[in-house]
Amino acid sequence: MSDLAAICTLRWTRSLYDWYIAAWEGQGQRQQRSPPILLEADDLIERPELARHFCDLVGLDSTRTYPRDADGLVEHHHAGSDFPGLSVDGEVVKWRADFGDLVATTLLHWVQEAMPDYGYLWGRRVVL
Repeated sequence: MSDLAAICTLRWTRSLYDWYIAAWEGQGQRQQRSPPILLEADDLIERPELARHFCDLVGLDSTRTYPRDADGLVEHHHAGSDFPGLSVDGEVVKWRADFGDLVATTLLHWVQEAMPDYGYLWGRRVVL
């Protein structure tokens, strides 16, 4: 596996998560602490209350999560970084146009190879 291919996988993230779960279970932490926490960036963008929930889970002050305006309301800074409607098929078309067939095919292969690990991690993320 090339260095770039190794970087473009979620295998290492999944292995690390599984290691922490095993360590957490092995120490009998089920009653004292929450399990290792996974957050999905799009979930945080779409649901700011998830960040407050995360803060509560780990013992941080959830009232200081977001900048507030003069009235004390949370300011929503949306950088346009979420990806509603994004599909692999649509991205492959863009990759072919931008990078050519060989690179697009390689990227598609990496994405397809990463999907089982992504799905595994996604199913274990923190949700409300």
